This record gives sequence, C-alpha cells and structure tokens, in this order.
Amino acid sequence: MKLISSAIAMVCIFLSRSTPAAPEFSPGPGYAAVPFFTGAGDPANYNAGLQGLDFSADGTAYFFAGNRYILKQAPGMPAEELYDYGATVWGSFVRVWGETVYFGESTNGTVKSVPAAGGPAAELFTLEGNYDGRFNSQSRLFLSANPGWIGNRIYAWWEGQPAAAVTAEVGDYSGPLVFDAEDNLYYGRSTSYPPGPEEIVYYTAAQVAAALDTGIPLTFADWTVYAAGVDAPGHLVFDGGGAFANLFSAASGPGTVSRVAPAGPRLLGRGTYPEKLAFFGDGRLEPFSPSAGGLGVVATDYNDTYNGTAYLVRSCPQNFILGAGDYAAPGQSGIAVFRPASGLWAVRGLTRVYFGRGGDLPVPGDYTGAGTAGLAVFRPSTGLWAVAGGGRIYFGRADDIPVPRDYGGAGPSARAVFRPSSGLWLVRGMTRVYFGAEGDFPLSGDYDGSGTVAPAVFRPSAGLWVVRGGAVPISGSRAISPFPGIMTVRGRKIRRSSVRRAGSGR
Repeated sequence: MKLISSAIAMVCIFLSRSTPAAPEFSPGPGYAAVPFFTGAGDPANYNAGLQGLDFSADGTAYFFAGNRYILKQAPGMPAEELYDYGATVWGSFVRVWGETVYFGESTNGTVKSVPAAGGPAAELFTLEGNYDGRFNSQSRLFLSANPGWIGNRIYAWWEGQPAAAVTAEVGDYSGPLVFDAEDNLYYGRSTSYPPGPEEIVYYTAAQVAAALDTGIPLTFADWTVYAAGVDAPGHLVFDGGGAFANLFSAASGPGTVSRVAPAGPRLLGRGTYPEKLAFFGDGRLEPFSPSAGGLGVVATDYNDTYNGTAYLVRSCPQNFILGAGDYAAPGQSGIAVFRPASGLWAVRGLTRVYFGRGGDLPVPGDYTGAGTAGLAVFRPSTGLWAVAGGGRIYFGRADDIPVPRDYGGAGPSARAVFRPSSGLWLVRGMTRVYFGAEGDFPLSGDYDGSGTVAPAVFRPSAGLWVVRGGAVPISGSRAISPFPGIMTVRGRKIRRSSVRRAGSGR
C-alpha cells in the first residue's frame, strides 16, 4: 500500500488536487481521498462501470467491472483480467477470501470463484436475485438475496454444499450484510422505494449458529436494532479495529458515507451515488488520527456516463485547518512543521522542540497575550489542550476539531472546538453557538477586517463558503479542499480577510 499511502499523504499536505472527472467523492474534515481506478459505464444499457470492490491483505484491489469482468489491480500495476462472462450480466458483489475471489451476479443468479493469482473459474451454485455476500470467520459465505421478489432472505453456503440454505427471513427489499470480529451478523434494512432513513440490525453469532444447526431460519423478531435513522444503507463494512471496529455505511440515494454508531451516524463524506465499500489495511479509521487502514469507496455517475470511480479514503493527520504562527516576532509568520509520529516541532531558523505525541493535533497560538505563538497540542482522545510552558486544560472531546483563535478581539487565543456531528462551536469561557453541519470544514477568521473572528465553514458538497451572517460561493470543484489563507471567489484569487459577509451577524 506504499503508493496509496504516498498519494493520500500528498493530499493531506497540499490540501488540494486537480479537479477530478465525475463522479466525485468529497471526504469530511479529518479525511483525505484520492481516485485510483475508473471503470467505463454504458448508459445506453444502464450498465455501471463498477459493481463490486474488495481488497486482499497486501492491498491488491479486485473489481466487478462493466457488468462483465472481474479485474485485479496490484498497487502501481495496470489492471489484470481474471474472468470474462462473455456477455453482460448484472454484477452484485466481489469478495476476496484467502487465495480465492468469489463473485455473484443477479441476472442468472450464478455465484462463481476464481483463484486470486489467476486461473480457471468454477461455478459454485445458483441463487436468484443475490445482492451481497460476506464470509464469517468459519469460511461460510452468507448472501443477501431476494429470489422472485418474495421478500429478502439471508442464505449461507460453504464448500461442498450444492446450494445455499436459508438462514434468516428478513423481508422487504435487498439489503447489505457484514460480520464483525465476533461473528455477529449485521444487516442494513431496505423497506421502501425511494429509500429513506432505515435501521441497521444484527443477529448474534449464537443466533446464527443455532439457525444453521436447526435449519430454522431467523426472523425480524430475533434481530436487535444497532442503529436507527441511518441513510438507506446500500453497503456496509467494518474497519480493522477488532472488537472496537467502526461500522461504515454507504447510501447511494442521498450520496453519503457515514460512520455508524448506536448514538447516531457521523458523516465521513459525500459523493456521486456512493455504492460499494471495502476496507484495507489494519487499525481503526478515525478522523485526524494516523492509521494503517483506509476505506475504498465506489462512486457512480448515474446522471450521465455511468462511469464508476473507486476512491481511497484515509485519515489525514495534518491539522490543515490552522494558519501559520508568529513564533519569533509579532506580525511575522514563521515556517514551522509538526511531526505527529515523534512530537517534533521544527521552526525554521528558531528552534527544534519535542512536545506532544502521535495522534496529537498542533494548535499553536498566542495563549498568554505575549504577541507570539506558543507551541501547543490538542489530544482528541481525551480533549487535552497542552501549551508548552503554559499549562494543561481539558476542553472538548473525541471528534471535536480544534479552532483556536482570538474570538474576543483582545489578543490571546481562546481554546475553541467545532463539533461536526451537531454543528456546535464552543469557545472556552465565551460562547457556544450552532453554526454549520456535519461534513463542513471549520475555518473561523476575520473575514471583514473588523478585528473580530467569526465562525465560518467550507461545505465541499456544495462548493460553498458560509460565514456566520452570510454566504460566499467559491468557484471550482466540490472535491477541492480549502486553503487557510487564499481562496478563489467568482474566478478571482483573493485573501480571505477581504471577503465581505452578506449579513451583519458575527
């Protein structure tokens, strides 16, 4: 995954990339995304470019492409064809398990396999209307299918079995499924069309084992609701956090990918009909935190070309929200870097200091009123603010984004956070206000030259700057991330301090 990691690191550092061709995927604050594969669609025949995505342990990607081909792409290598149906089918899933790639299509209902290294394919069984497939730790393949439109079911199949057996009668439309590290089976309900807010439910590993042993299928009366009010889940995946893994859900209709928890979903990003998810690497995928893992997201342009693009999404540990600091002389910004892995601060021509640790976010600022910036970090896991030589304060919580600024206009920087899940701004000792929404980038600043900092957000899903009291549209792609000092408004580069707000409120 070295090439993938390098590409995403460049996005984290430079914050922007060239405008991608449609479709698009724009991650929320704390994440970065790069496109790495596009499958050509066929709008005349309603064939999407990509219908499936999965990764092997070494980072090799496998695609169900063009409703016809199973493709393999190792990092840095061109795609290799593993299987050709010889005709158009409606692809449903592709799944890597061990040294074998399993895949299904719902036109004829066949489920097949092919060696991951290449070789002849084998037809395993037929299951009409299959939609999604996942393995549990016992190497049993579970499938979501709706044969004859009689209501969706969950089936199980394992090597040597001639057909898949019904494991659960879940009803309604086809929905996605996934297993956690303890073999509990999660299912995304789909009860209406067009889809609306839905539930993610689960059966325990013991319930699933009992259904397989007795041959008596589980029903809706046996499941437990894990999360309600989730954008209609079309695909589910866990990250590599083991027993503490995050569950991610893709909802094609509203165009969202969310990190789901019982307390409610938190937006990871928005895109053009995001449909398929696949996790690669190890570790939890958390915003702003260095992680060995990442998420593959397939977005499809159903409005025009039917092309499908796979994006790689990873945590972006750099705190690109903050501007430069006046480390030596008031009014003169210094060039500085912070290395989260070692806690090293290096200020050009001034100093090298170790302060902080991996996972900390740099929040330099004038916290004492001395007129120069002091070294400081925010630790999201505990809400700790630590200023070198200036004390430790707990303010905020995990998932908060630090936005320290001179909100009072009196000089010292105030400790402040933006809470994306609710749009809440908290300025310690001063105020709390709701402004913005999940997925917005918080970028407070003095936008009217008054000397007072106002909350502001950049909304990548709409390409919109919103300053409290007014709104400023920017030009360019919705996928472009904001720069802290300069932006483009109506085709003209300007400094943000010269942007006038449309309203009078701060």
